[in-house]
Amino acid sequence: MRIWPGSSLPLGATFDGVGTNIAVFSDIAEAVEVCVFDADGAETRVELPERSGSVWHGYLPDLDAGARYGFRVHGPHDPEQAAARPVRPSHRGRHPVGPVRVRVPLR
Repeated sequence: MRIWPGSSLPLGATFDGVGTNIAVFSDIAEAVEVCVFDADGAETRVELPERSGSVWHGYLPDLDAGARYGFRVHGPHDPEQAAARPVRPSHRGRHPVGPVRVRVPLR
């Protein structure tokens, strides 16, 4: 899967009619990967190539609207901090098993 530098704004995944810009905020990440899932659930990982301040970003020209994706964030992990900041999964349609889209609230 191809990836270009993209833009640090807006945060999240933004489809522009051709491809999708991905921008993820993290103060402590050492790397961020986008995990894209096909219709059969097979996963393709692509590392976001750019960092502007605390925002990791990239543009995937082949990622269409409605694609299933997630993130892998590499770096220090503090389970106590993660428990204090719960995330609420949101997804389109019903996916009782398997990957879902997750939005992480900013501080």
